[in-house]
Amino acid sequence: MPGSGLGLSIVDDLAQLYGGELRLADSPLGGLQAVLTLPAVRSGMSHLNANLP
Repeated sequence: MPGSGLGLSIVDDLAQLYGGELRLADSPLGGLQAVLTLPAVRSGMSHLNANLP
């Protein structure tokens, strides 16, 4: 069943929304390597993200 091709675009938008990034590269084993990096939130700082969806 083919997909719509929106998955990585949505992940990239969410990563940027939360201050992170999505990096894509060729995998040495073939195919695609996707690395999602998100910032850590310290305990007691969760109120900073209260307005995020």
